[in-house]
Amino acid sequence: MGGTSIPRDEMERLLEESHVFGALGADARDLLCERFEPLTVPAGDVLMHQDEFADSLYLVVVGRMRVTIRRDDGTDSVVAERGRGELLGELALITNERRSATVTAVRDSQVLRLSTESFTELMRDFPDAQREITTEIVRRLVISVRQ
Repeated sequence: MGGTSIPRDEMERLLEESHVFGALGADARDLLCERFEPLTVPAGDVLMHQDEFADSLYLVVVGRMRVTIRRDDGTDSVVAERGRGELLGELALITNERRSATVTAVRDSQVLRLSTESFTELMRDFPDAQREITTEIVRRLVISVRQ
């Protein structure tokens, strides 16, 4: 995985399109634009491993990411795929728990990384952000229960 640059206007457009960040005010989105670190994730590379400690969350810019969990019987199960504008790794930051899943790039992908420190700053300075992220987590939970 390596860093790359994303033009500011592209980052702003992505945030505006995002279910989570699009509802935030301009000041909060400006903070995110300043704090996000772009990363390239080649197809087949693992972005995060189940059970590791969380140090960041990610927003998918382009590409496709597969979310899998290892069950107690040792089998792996695909639980979701995420694409442009979707979050990865937010649950572990909010709960302060280990990662609940492994995330692997299905194809060459680009993500924006937000560190724990920057996430904490966002939550402190813009409380609406926590509500938006929590709403997204609950939405996903409801969808998974219905399936």
